[in-house]
Amino acid sequence: MKLLTRNEKLLHTRPLWLFHSGPLGTDLTPRRAPRKVREIAARIGAEEPVAFGGRLTPETATGFIAKKMATGPMAGDFRDWDEIDRWAYAIAQRLVAAR
Repeated sequence: MKLLTRNEKLLHTRPLWLFHSGPLGTDLTPRRAPRKVREIAARIGAEEPVAFGGRLTPETATGFIAKKMATGPMAGDFRDWDEIDRWAYAIAQRLVAAR
């Protein structure tokens, strides 16, 4: 978020798409980005931020809470690479069409 805030004027002049990862577990109901991120995105003219499933494994978890979560039902790799590829491809199509 600091990057977006520090570079708000520059980013406002360019096409911008934002995403975040993090939803874990089998319930990957679409979630919205945090309110502050959505507000900054709106100010700089970015598309609504997109959320993709995240990954949390015992091998990659850092910090007490993450390590505890990595041993329960929220542990695993919930990234959907096909969904991510479709999102990136749609952006590429829009950029090419804008030329």
